[in-house]
Amino acid sequence: IRTRGSIAYLVLFQAGLWLIAFLLQFVGINLALPSDINMILKQPWTIITFPLLSIPSILFVVFDLMWLYGIGFLLRDYRSDKFILYLYFISVYASAAVLVIASELFGFPTIYIYGAPIGNLAILVATARLIPNLKIPLFLFGNIPLKWIVAVYVILQTLSIGRYGLLMIGVALLVGLLGVNIPYYNFSFEFNKNKPVSFTEEEIDNILEKISKYGYDKLSRKEKRILEEYSKRQK
Repeated sequence: IRTRGSIAYLVLFQAGLWLIAFLLQFVGINLALPSDINMILKQPWTIITFPLLSIPSILFVVFDLMWLYGIGFLLRDYRSDKFILYLYFISVYASAAVLVIASELFGFPTIYIYGAPIGNLAILVATARLIPNLKIPLFLFGNIPLKWIVAVYVILQTLSIGRYGLLMIGVALLVGLLGVNIPYYNFSFEFNKNKPVSFTEEEIDNILEKISKYGYDKLSRKEKRILEEYSKRQK
């Protein structure tokens, strides 16, 4: 957990809440958020439970968590755990709000909203937005750029979520694509402008030497940020 931070906790909470929801369905208790405002008022706890709730299919939740754990942790090399949680919950609540409002305005049938797939999608899209050409080794397929892997994930999510859920997919895509470059006020009330970090040639040489000896994974978060900024300036 310590090595994965926010991603590991998201995986654990999603898996745990899915199991709880699976058991509660036998006594008629729902944890997903209904798109009907009157039903939400009768089931107010769903406002808190739905963000980490996944679709009630064990195959879907295992598949989704594997994607989140396998790719989402890469985002921690470029953004803080607090930012990842910010991105996740903003995408979930914004998407749900859009669908609930649209349902009221256009009379959509009531559907139940599961936030986990939406939040996971935003995290993966944000990761691909930052490092689109990072090669990921896939069995039988070789090294595939991250942007194409995430594109396949988005397509699969779109096919599985239903036509009314497309509104939520759209919002999550916008949050994931744009959110990584938008300044934000983090949970410790420190304004983060994502300013470029400063560095010297000596620091770059030391970082490159460290990579050659120990590998990229041994770099600190600050060193990775310096390397990212250095790479941008070389383009």
